[in-house]
Amino acid sequence: MNKNFVVFDGIDGSGKSTIMGHISEGDYFARALFTREPKSIILTCESIYNVLINPELDLCPETELALVLASRAENINKVILPGLQKSHVFCDRFSESTMAYQGAGRGLGTYNIRDIVYNTMFYTQPDLTLIFDLPVEEAIKRSKSRGEQDKFDAETTGFMQRLRDYYLSIEGHGRGYVAIIDASLPVEQVVENTIKVLKRELEWN
Repeated sequence: MNKNFVVFDGIDGSGKSTIMGHISEGDYFARALFTREPKSIILTCESIYNVLINPELDLCPETELALVLASRAENINKVILPGLQKSHVFCDRFSESTMAYQGAGRGLGTYNIRDIVYNTMFYTQPDLTLIFDLPVEEAIKRSKSRGEQDKFDAETTGFMQRLRDYYLSIEGHGRGYVAIIDASLPVEQVVENTIKVLKRELEWN
């Protein structure tokens, strides 16, 4: 069995974290490592995340970018690379999230930040990135139904649409293989479709 690095990505409310939770409970992926960004599963990243989402700080886009990249450096070196020595690694968000949120969403420009984003990945490129897609209006409705929202969940429709437009633009053009998953379907169907793509694209039998 190959050891692969897989990223789940998409706009807030797309259900990617829910789907990853279901995947983590399956027997086939029992030995895989599951992590996330920018919070990750280590204290350093959680501390950075708490600064990032604090609405009282009113961070400028450049500061957001720096914090996200700092968190990723910690996650890569302390979680992802060690994990790949042993098994599959699944990550909830990675480099394309930064391109979407800080590049497209915050207006820094995806072309302007592309080099710093990709160069700080330390040659850690996903083998497969799954983009969980659904209309912005539905994503916002789902986010609100969860109750408490962070500052990214509470962003405007225009901001969210810029994110979705970016995500949809990278199929076939991102780093590694990128596949779009229809996240508007019932959860059970999305899980089934996700597993099919994982097995097909990464040749897991």
